[in-house]
Amino acid sequence: MPASAITITTLGPHYVSGPLQEHGIPVLMNSAVALEREGQRLWLAGLGSICEHQADPARAIPRAVAQEPVILLAHEPDILPDIARYNVDLMLSGHTHGGQVRIPFLRRWICLNMAAAMSRGSSGTAPRSCT
Repeated sequence: MPASAITITTLGPHYVSGPLQEHGIPVLMNSAVALEREGQRLWLAGLGSICEHQADPARAIPRAVAQEPVILLAHEPDILPDIARYNVDLMLSGHTHGGQVRIPFLRRWICLNMAAAMSRGSSGTAPRSCT
């Protein structure tokens, strides 16, 4: 990995942060870190899992959001309707259980309610479901 590369993560439900932190990988759990380069700052913010009722966007998203760009790491895309009011610049999520790759003419894998909406490009507010 190049010297300028970094590794930062956030966790989903049932994940354990200890082994990651033991290897020097910061885990953003309702927190943020500023990355600075040539006088410019970019924030990486990470949420706790909504499936485990640990997501706290108000604590995770820095107050600097109005002046500086923020990328939010949120394991479950279901939180998107709640995040819209924070004006983050980009939200990256996983937890789509089958919505990531769609092969034409093949049945899709198990997909959670909101994840199904996200895999179709919708931004609806389907009920949350966690497994």
